Amino acid sequence: MTGKYEIRRDSYNRLHTHVDGSFAMGVKLLAEDHRRRVEQNIHAYVVADLMTELGPWRIRDIRIMYGPESERYYVRYRRWRTGKVRDNRDEYLDVAGPLDKETRRKVQEAILAVFFQIREEAKAGTLGRLRSPSDPSTIGDNAEVAAQLESLKETLVADVEADAPEVAVTAESEVAVEAAVAVEVPETEAAATEADPA
Repeated sequence: MTGKYEIRRDSYNRLHTHVDGSFAMGVKLLAEDHRRRVEQNIHAYVVADLMTELGPWRIRDIRIMYGPESERYYVRYRRWRTGKVRDNRDEYLDVAGPLDKETRRKVQEAILAVFFQIREEAKAGTLGRLRSPSDPSTIGDNAEVAAQLESLKETLVADVEADAPEVAVTAESEVAVEAAVAVEVPETEAAATEADPA
């Protein structure tokens, strides 16, 4: 791995990474001869997943574009036309995206950093290769993952305990075990089963 982010393929064949604890994204690159790349200068599409206090949010159709005049890459969010004209141009507003300039700058830098890392790793042939756990740069990542796994384990145990049926097993009843599943057998049925082995 040559960059800061750990990039993997997700179930939609996007290159997926976590930028920080509450922001993850998937990137889908367009081929060099793709019509949208040739005609509209769209080099990639991004799906951003944001974790909020209300729950997860997904923003789709974020585009990484190349401006031939400025000779740089930039991020464009999904927009809609308002129907108004300002300065002799149609007015467009972002459907979703950062509200202030500072947040917009930080998000654009993060998205472009992942995009450039994907391109570098693809050229080097290391795209998607995981770092070694002994690599010192992964110590923080491993500690964070271990904490998340421990939290998940506690949640799963609590969920299993909450969902477990409350079946009282008395000392007089016999318990038959079949395929690692405990089944309570009342005494009258247990006596009938012993008498009839079929």
